[in-house]
Amino acid sequence: MKTKFSVEINKPGSLNGEVFSMIANHNGGKADIDIDLIRAFVLSKNAMYPTLFNGCKASFVNENKLCISEDGGETFTLIITQKEVHELEAVNDLGGFSINEDGIVNHITNERPF
Repeated sequence: MKTKFSVEINKPGSLNGEVFSMIANHNGGKADIDIDLIRAFVLSKNAMYPTLFNGCKASFVNENKLCISEDGGETFTLIITQKEVHELEAVNDLGGFSINEDGIVNHITNERPF
């Protein structure tokens, strides 16, 4: 199962850029993260730099939705949703159609042209 993240941006935040990078790398296939790692990142910033990130909170609305706040939970800078993505499998049988090298779909018939 693959996942993708969507982000609702509510206002500017000091962590937004780093969170966006994590999500973009995951969605682009360059990194494999989950929503728990994003929450841990926010909480670790608070632990490493308590005077700079004192109001940073990350709380779950449900198992797939995370809210990030930088004012102690009064408002949210970001709302992140993790979604399952189902990829389509390649189709070998095109059911009477073919695709030429230009990407044009043609109907295959047994009739001969005149």
